[in-house]
Amino acid sequence: MSKVKKCYDDEAPLYDERRFNSIIGKYVDEEETKAVIDNLVGKDILELCCGTGRFSTKIEKLNKNYIGIDFSEKMLEQARKKSNSAKFIYMDVKDVSKLNKKFDTIFAVRAIKFWGNPEQVVKDCSSLLKDGGRIILLFIYKNPITIVLFRLTNIFRFFKKRMKIFKSFTRGTGTEKRYSKKEMVKLASQANLKIISISNLFNPIFAFQNFGQIDIISKFIIWSEQKIKRGWTGCLVAEKVKESKQ
Repeated sequence: MSKVKKCYDDEAPLYDERRFNSIIGKYVDEEETKAVIDNLVGKDILELCCGTGRFSTKIEKLNKNYIGIDFSEKMLEQARKKSNSAKFIYMDVKDVSKLNKKFDTIFAVRAIKFWGNPEQVVKDCSSLLKDGGRIILLFIYKNPITIVLFRLTNIFRFFKKRMKIFKSFTRGTGTEKRYSKKEMVKLASQANLKIISISNLFNPIFAFQNFGQIDIISKFIIWSEQKIKRGWTGCLVAEKVKESKQ
């Protein structure tokens, strides 16, 4: 079992509560939901690495057909409790090409940070899109700030094992990969996808994992981020160009 899979299996029962029930967590959820919902097209939607199905009910309320895949059965157990009509499939993202269906929109929220071969996954997704379909990828930026913050996160993971105050913080895996805008554009271009937009999101990954339950720090982080308006994560939206008939 991989380190990433074990991490999510272990945290599945309390994942939503720990990640998205705090002041910062709720704010992050709102920002990510808006980024996804505002860019959806069509009716048939696929989420890669759907985890606990956080987006399933939100998308179903829009009268769309939702399918989510994930390689953690424990996370999918939590997802199935949220919706009786959404379809959840136990599948590693590297096998996504095995899905026998075309989609209008395929999206993944910060999951690309764990993909071993993102180039192939994006190409596979392109082949699963209908003409004019979209792929939405939320990713963590590669810049000096995120690099320093993720190193600090590893320090907190060390103390978490030794201090009571950190016991309830989600631990992450320490294997996250970050991307520049240039690298994301290249991924899309290699899959013959046309870039629609690349935007910044407020998403203090380090902060909501490690300070999410400390209200005064959470409020200060949100306030300062709104003043600085510097995105820690990005949202790439790309479209499958309609094939011209010869």
